[in-house]
Amino acid sequence: MVSCLPAGTEITVEEEEEDEKGKKKKVRKKKKIEDLNYNDKLLVWDFDHGCFTTARPLWLKKKEEAEEYKEIQDDSSMEWEYLNNQEM
Repeated sequence: MVSCLPAGTEITVEEEEEDEKGKKKKVRKKKKIEDLNYNDKLLVWDFDHGCFTTARPLWLKKKEEAEEYKEIQDDSSMEWEYLNNQEM
């Protein structure tokens, strides 16, 4: 099963920035799903260790057009959209 999220969906990524003293620090930012690339470090859940970590994308789907999508809501009241031609 492949789940597809629509353009505009925000994904959390981790980047390195330098502070005013030149020291590097990790910063989490939101990035639109259509702007992701293979160099991005995505915020992911590590089921083995029960914590968040980062991982680079293994596969990025090419842009496609969809006529409709479905909206769902999880237990945390977060709303998700996914393309209607996928089973979820």
